[in-house]
Amino acid sequence: MASTEWDDHDGERRVRADLMTVISSRACSPTDALRAALDLPNAWWTELRRSVDTIAATTTTRYADRPARAGKRVAKVFGHAAAEAFRPAEFETTHGDLHWSNVVGPEFGILDWELWGPGPAGVDAATLYLFSLLMPETSKRVHQTFGDVLDSSAGQAAQVSVASRILARADEGENLDLADAVRTYIAPILDGRLRR
Repeated sequence: MASTEWDDHDGERRVRADLMTVISSRACSPTDALRAALDLPNAWWTELRRSVDTIAATTTTRYADRPARAGKRVAKVFGHAAAEAFRPAEFETTHGDLHWSNVVGPEFGILDWELWGPGPAGVDAATLYLFSLLMPETSKRVHQTFGDVLDSSAGQAAQVSVASRILARADEGENLDLADAVRTYIAPILDGRLRR
């Protein structure tokens, strides 16, 4: 194992990178959002689900402040009523940034572990799903793999949280094409719970 450390750009924290495993596969996408078709074997999808379930079941004392920040972001993007209606009630260990440039194929692997730790249940599945919305065949396969998670109450809360992340970044000019797809997708989920 190799390690290196450096100060972040504003000098407020020290960052450490550890090389745990050398992976020969390449990232599924050069960007967080998937913008090209993938041809991944069934075994890849099976290993993805197994890995996300294993991460979720892993206990840790590692601290992550994501739930509090996510709630503030949901309130800012969708309003306080949405933040209250979609407040996460279930938590688990998460990768925390499971988008398409952090998974590799055709041999399965997960990269970029600095954000792992406690987070809202379903956030990893929700992240991968929403970042695949520009590629309908892949988003369909993600839903087939994680439908039980995504369609649950916790999964919907996780999707609203991830949608708020994508839309907040779109306000800064990032993933504008994805933001349109996310707005269209998330509107019925928001309306369904807010109208109750």
